[in-house]
Amino acid sequence: MRQYEINIYSDSNIKDITVFKFNNVTNTQEIMDILLKGELEWSIVNARIVYDDRHLLTAATQAIHQLCSKGKLSTNNIHTELIYRMSPTTNIRDSIKTFGLNIEDNVFYIVLFGATEERIDRVRTLVKGDELKEEESDEALKKQYYPNKYFDSQIARKLYRLPAAAAAAVTNNTSNDNLQLLYKDILNSMAIKGHL
Repeated sequence: MRQYEINIYSDSNIKDITVFKFNNVTNTQEIMDILLKGELEWSIVNARIVYDDRHLLTAATQAIHQLCSKGKLSTNNIHTELIYRMSPTTNIRDSIKTFGLNIEDNVFYIVLFGATEERIDRVRTLVKGDELKEEESDEALKKQYYPNKYFDSQIARKLYRLPAAAAAAVTNNTSNDNLQLLYKDILNSMAIKGHL
C-alpha cells in the first residue's frame, strides 16, 4: 500500500489517495458483485493497463480537478471518474469496461480517495489475494520509468493508439529513455482526451 498527497485545491475534502496492488485474487466475482451494488467506495483498475502508480496519480488528479473546478463529474462518482480519466476515449461505458474490474481479472489496483483506517481494513479483509509491496530501494529508484510487472505494453499500445515502437520499448526491455517516452505517450493520450 502506498499513500500520495494530492493537495491541488485547498477547499477540497480529498487530500490524498491510497493505492493497493493485488495479485492471485480468488474472489473477483464476489468483489464485482459488491461493487455493482454500489457498496464499495473504491476505484478498481486493471493492472495490465496501468503503467505505474504515477499513471493512477495522474488520473486521480484529473478526477479531483474535474470535481473542484467544474463542480461536477463526468461520471457518477469520484471512483468511476478515476477509471474514466485513465482512458483516452470519451465514452464512459467503454472506459469503465476496459480499465475497470473484469470478472477474469486476478491482478488489479485498488485506489481509495481520502482513505480511513476502516476503509483500508475493508480492502484487506474483502480481497482474497496477495497484496504486493512496492520496492523502495535504490535499485527501484534507478528504474523509475519501468512499468509495473503486470503491465501489458501491447494492450496499452492498442488502447492508447501508440506506435508499435513505443510498446516495443517495454517488451524488449530497452533503455530508460524509450520507457520514459512510452510513459509520456500514455499520459499525453490521457491529457488530450476529448480535444481532437
